[in-house]
Amino acid sequence: MRSEVDVSSQPVDVEGKPESQAKHAKIDEIKSFDRLGLTPTRVPADDSCLYHSFAKLFEWAKRKDAPAKGDALRKLVGETLAASDKYERRWDRLDSRGKLCKSWTDYLNEQLKPATWGGELEILALCQRYQLRAVVLRPGSDTVLIGSGSTYVWLHYTGNHYEPLTQNADPQCAIARRVHVKDVKPGFRLALGGSASPAPRTWKLSGGGKSGHDHSDAASASSYHSLRPSTRAASNETRRTTGAKSYNSLRPPTVATTKR
Repeated sequence: MRSEVDVSSQPVDVEGKPESQAKHAKIDEIKSFDRLGLTPTRVPADDSCLYHSFAKLFEWAKRKDAPAKGDALRKLVGETLAASDKYERRWDRLDSRGKLCKSWTDYLNEQLKPATWGGELEILALCQRYQLRAVVLRPGSDTVLIGSGSTYVWLHYTGNHYEPLTQNADPQCAIARRVHVKDVKPGFRLALGGSASPAPRTWKLSGGGKSGHDHSDAASASSYHSLRPSTRAASNETRRTTGAKSYNSLRPPTVATTKR
């Protein structure tokens, strides 16, 4: 007769999960990134990680029409949200930490403060302004698709932190990304078009806190890539420098292929 393991006596990580569970979850996450040809890039976990992530995406794309700093992006997002009541109609009446907010004006004022996290409305504003479509990967949860632009950008959302994801040019990975986007459920898509009074969302994005790379448990070493599988498909080892236009238009000029 097999005895049950008492997980309460096991070491736990900073999120309260048993170390073994956290390690397996991280490995599954890395395998998912490898399958899609994505690599996360560190950004500061200083309550403005969403804006740092978009600044990095714009830097990779050499966009001259976008601010290069996160604080400037935050101000631009505030102006964009205030300029159209379409964003207010998609507001869930909650602030960035999930608490009830008195008014839309209060929400906008809070978003201008450096310590305020960004969420789905802020991503939507950036996507609308720069004609983007953001694919937000949430390991262990449904992927969220925001915006209706023609250029795709990818973000990793840990539950309280955002990171930008680079895309490799491997054709098989590009196909996997297209399939992944196509399979995003209707209830996890957000755009300005469509109904004037969209259905309430069952999900919420808000982040700015601790980085997903900074876990102190045994499953995490100093580098995120320390848990990357030792053997990988040849298509991922040799990454081409040219590829599909739409899915790779915002990737950096070169993407590292070796372990760090």
